[in-house]
Amino acid sequence: MLKEKEIKLKKHVVSSVILSLFMLASALTAIPVTQASHDYNYGFSSNLYTTNWLQYSTNAQATATAFSNIDNLFTQQRIWIPSTGWVYFYGEIADWGSSATPTSVYNRIAHDNTVHSASSVVLYVGHGGPSGFYVHTNYPNDQNTTPDLVSFSTIQSYTQSSPQHHLSFMWVCNGKTSNNQGSATAWNPMAMNNQAAYGPYTWIGFSNASPWLIETISPGNTYQHWLTFFYYHTLTNGYSVTKALDEASKTAGMANFASTPLAKGTYQTYWPYSSAGYYSGQMHVVGNPSSTYI
Repeated sequence: MLKEKEIKLKKHVVSSVILSLFMLASALTAIPVTQASHDYNYGFSSNLYTTNWLQYSTNAQATATAFSNIDNLFTQQRIWIPSTGWVYFYGEIADWGSSATPTSVYNRIAHDNTVHSASSVVLYVGHGGPSGFYVHTNYPNDQNTTPDLVSFSTIQSYTQSSPQHHLSFMWVCNGKTSNNQGSATAWNPMAMNNQAAYGPYTWIGFSNASPWLIETISPGNTYQHWLTFFYYHTLTNGYSVTKALDEASKTAGMANFASTPLAKGTYQTYWPYSSAGYYSGQMHVVGNPSSTYI
């Protein structure tokens, strides 16, 4: 995906650089709706989605911080243009925050298909299930007022002929199913629908419950930290998804991705609303992560 792109090398120790990212925290409402860097028609885009529905205030802040840091990591990337020299850009970076609606999501995918045909990256943190994920609501604390659903089957209708979403990261409950219109096949139908060997495409998501970003993955590290570490290693170090998963886990103090509670499915996350209690889940990586770069 970035074969023509040289990643800027960092002179500082990786852990120091990463830890400095967390000084950039901002309130959820302070996330810009759209931050667009220069687009020289090389076709790269990154879309970050979240929801305010049934969120702990601390978890909402963790999501805001992660998105701000990840957005900054994207905008720090650069590409060599012979007639210009080094140009910092990553196509269009969209932080949706409270602006996300099903229509805006579908329109964004259609836009990516036309303008960013080289590749697109999607990250969603919030709530959902096997049929789709939820956008913002005017009643965020009302568990009985369900927000609008972004349908995976509708997403698939947009991506069927344009499977350029090379990395789709769905931090949402129950996204991993065998349904051909489920989350994995929706974002990359040609790659995932019985064609796992088709190109550098990867979907990351969960079966059963996904943990809150504010929860602890290892001593001194939350899932917010791990998620930002992952994007740090994919973007700044130019690692494949497979290596970035391992390196993010090492940066968070674990041996590798396989040793994490995400991969092992050993975490317990508390759901305080209807059917309150502790629930488990597992992260799944589908596709060709060793050949997927962003």
